[in-house]
Amino acid sequence: MDSMGFDQYAKYIAGNGKNINMVVTRMSFDGDSDVPVLKFRAVGYVNREQYESAVEGGKSPEAQRMLSSTVAQIDNVKTFPKAAPVPVPAAQPEEPVKRPSKKTEPVDIAEKKRDLSAVLDAWGDDN
Repeated sequence: MDSMGFDQYAKYIAGNGKNINMVVTRMSFDGDSDVPVLKFRAVGYVNREQYESAVEGGKSPEAQRMLSSTVAQIDNVKTFPKAAPVPVPAAQPEEPVKRPSKKTEPVDIAEKKRDLSAVLDAWGDDN
């Protein structure tokens, strides 16, 4: 199995009837990509010893601190810089104006036929 993105990997695991929490996953960066891309690959199943170790490790104060910390707390950021004010346009845009209709008044069909007859008659006179 090749490495794949997380969404595809999670669907692959679920499609095989397994829970992602019970699979040992190798996570790596795609070295061929111009930007950092994480790839995931299943390497085996979690055994009982690994499972118990993970549960105990998750209860440790260090793990709890990592799960409840934010980046700002870790970086010791006390206050965030204020965002620059968004400029407000000086004038309100004008109300939209309805364009005049391009429809023309209905022309009488008999008048159209007469015009066509006049055109055909004029063509016939060129002989």
